[in-house]
Amino acid sequence: MAQDLLRNAPDNIHNRRALGWVYIELIKTQCQSLQHLNTYLSRIQVLKLESSEEIFWEQLRWQIAKILFSIDNSSSAEQWSITLNCIMSFPCQVSNGFSTLIKALIKHQIEVPNLANFYLLFKVQNFQSSDFQTTILENGKAVPALVERVFIALAKSWIQNLQKSPKTGLQDEFQVFLSDLDKVSDNNPKMIYLIYYRAILRLKLGLPEEARNFFIPFAQKKQTEFWVWDVLSQLYTDDIDKQIACLSKALLCKTSNDFLVKVRQKMAELLIAKQNWAAAKTEIEGIVTTRTQHNWQIPSQVTDWQKLENITNVNSYTSNKSIYQNYAVLAEQMLLSNVAIHVGIIWKTNIEKGTAQFFVSENINGGFQYAKIKQDLKVGEIFKFTLREVKSQETIFWQVCSLEQTEENISENWQKNFFGYLKRFRNTGFVEDVFIEEQHLQNHSGYVKGSAIRAFDSKKRIWGWKALNIEPFEQS
Repeated sequence: MAQDLLRNAPDNIHNRRALGWVYIELIKTQCQSLQHLNTYLSRIQVLKLESSEEIFWEQLRWQIAKILFSIDNSSSAEQWSITLNCIMSFPCQVSNGFSTLIKALIKHQIEVPNLANFYLLFKVQNFQSSDFQTTILENGKAVPALVERVFIALAKSWIQNLQKSPKTGLQDEFQVFLSDLDKVSDNNPKMIYLIYYRAILRLKLGLPEEARNFFIPFAQKKQTEFWVWDVLSQLYTDDIDKQIACLSKALLCKTSNDFLVKVRQKMAELLIAKQNWAAAKTEIEGIVTTRTQHNWQIPSQVTDWQKLENITNVNSYTSNKSIYQNYAVLAEQMLLSNVAIHVGIIWKTNIEKGTAQFFVSENINGGFQYAKIKQDLKVGEIFKFTLREVKSQETIFWQVCSLEQTEENISENWQKNFFGYLKRFRNTGFVEDVFIEEQHLQNHSGYVKGSAIRAFDSKKRIWGWKALNIEPFEQS
């Protein structure tokens, strides 16, 4: 009936709308495969309904999502391309239905051919604010935000494209995606895996220095995972010692040998290049042992190494662990390549919590746990701080990577001497602009002198001065 009505009056919007709703009902009740779904999506395309038909398009999104969630992974690449092209031709509107449809598509991201080609469907502005939030399931498991999962899936697709053709990176679509990826990552620092893909994409583009700038902060947070060091080694292709250092850290991680065979193979290749034959043979034997235990094929590169005269004529080591440990020092230093060293002063401690507050300047200051130091910190002590600037959505703070006590001269920005008339206010007091805590007041009155240190006034939200000590001052 709907088809007859449309044939008789093809320009009548009510007839087109009626047939569209019939197709939605058929999708809902009859579709059990992607091919069947595509039949109706193609027919809906022909109707050319306006974007103002919001209820229609929202209902269609829900029904498409329902089908995609229910089908298995047997659909062909050709069918997926038809589905995505149809969805791309429909209006994009921020809604629960659209977000659910994207979740359904991401479920099948492995089967969708060249997901990057459909980036316009996944633009940031198409998502709801809730799509940027992590979801906690009833069992307590955290599911990454939908936006994070989408951009990871897209990044993987672009990486595959770049491997096939490096010129892909010159395309306007890729540059738009890379810009959006950077913005999402900068605005959502908790999505730390986006930093990883920002680095890998730069590496594929032949920009190792940019890749390092993105990846090192990520590596600092994930340095206990072997694969992080494996990736970091790929960012120093022009420095064999740094590559060995990174792979050494990977091999020192608490990881099963099953996962380390490829890392060992990379290490063996570098050790051969350095003509460290005994260490190389040790790695080769480790590779062969692990692969033999699992009945895995021995790579031809490894069998070729075994035939080398320098390998056959040398005795291997019991372990290369001492080599790893020596090189690990260099790798750890590499993680500090984006940090700065500042000299500052301790202005507050909390013994119960084991925390301390430091001051370098009004722009560089912060707090940290001092459990890493085998001594109690004292207010007024001077340290060299290795600091990393960490940016969040609204603030900037300074993470203490390391610290070392120093005898450097006191800066006038940190500490000063004072004298003047003591003004008491109950349990506290002031001498000019220096705040006197109760513990320093005792029986003091009149003129006093002492030394003061920088301190933060939490009520006024400004930096000021507080006394470290005071004593009577007699005017001559």
